[in-house]
Amino acid sequence: MSSRRTTVVVGALALLVAGCAQPAEPPPEQAELTGMASARIEAAGPSIDYEPRPRFPVEPEPGPAGVRLWLEPMDGSTAVDAHVLRVGLDGGEAGVGGAMLAQLASLVSLRTWPELEPVPAAVRQRAAGQGDDPRAYVELEPAPALADRWYVLRVGQPPAGAIWPRYAWRHELGGGASGARFRPGSDPKVRQVQLCDEPGSTALVIDFTERLAKSLPAGTFATVRQAGTPASCESRLMSRPEDPSFGQLYLRCQKLADHEAVELLIHPQATSMSGRSVADWAGQAGPGFSFVPAELPSWGKGCRAFRP
Repeated sequence: MSSRRTTVVVGALALLVAGCAQPAEPPPEQAELTGMASARIEAAGPSIDYEPRPRFPVEPEPGPAGVRLWLEPMDGSTAVDAHVLRVGLDGGEAGVGGAMLAQLASLVSLRTWPELEPVPAAVRQRAAGQGDDPRAYVELEPAPALADRWYVLRVGQPPAGAIWPRYAWRHELGGGASGARFRPGSDPKVRQVQLCDEPGSTALVIDFTERLAKSLPAGTFATVRQAGTPASCESRLMSRPEDPSFGQLYLRCQKLADHEAVELLIHPQATSMSGRSVADWAGQAGPGFSFVPAELPSWGKGCRAFRP
């Protein structure tokens, strides 16, 4: 989504315990793999900008140990700097061997989305331990520069010993393959809605595929309904006051029932910094979504996640 040195406030408040800067620290994509935690923010009023910095315990990572994989950009990203795409490998203290890196490199490709037609790209292997970064990478450099349309960074069935962590941002492509869908140009969408239990309330964190312009009052970007009735919510834009854009929207709403459908409506005049309206995957501006909280998968302790 940006240069390797960019620090990102990760979607839906996913923070790795060790931090979220890169490349010396785990990248933002991997930070999101470790779990989610709701923000308990004591700011007053429905329209206050803030820079969230909370850290909360998350569920332990389930499953066997192995080399953990992640994708850059993360799945569902738009307005992406697509000069270099990466698949990261983190072997922890055991490291990443050359054979594992070579195996994975043979499984990585760039495709159009949704057609899955191959796109020319140079593939490079970057061994672990270069500079101050202990992780390894498979890097793809598209040639020529990509047109403004949707693509997917595809990874075939990982070899034995390599795993996708539970919270990996990836799209399953069938046959054991996974990928990250992205677009170089602006095409803002809702990437994920995270619901977390708060004392006497329900917190929602709406993560967008790119940063939006602060063109509306914070309380009007999104509306939450349940049983046909608007929920009472406080809304906050997750960015510094001087920043003209934001990537996530935090809502603290009245307690939402677990077994009744929740409707989420995005304002039709919500736009990206380039002026493009937030739309659903069918291109409808001002999208609306419906989900039943109890039917959503777990996304960190006390949280669930909806992905359109």
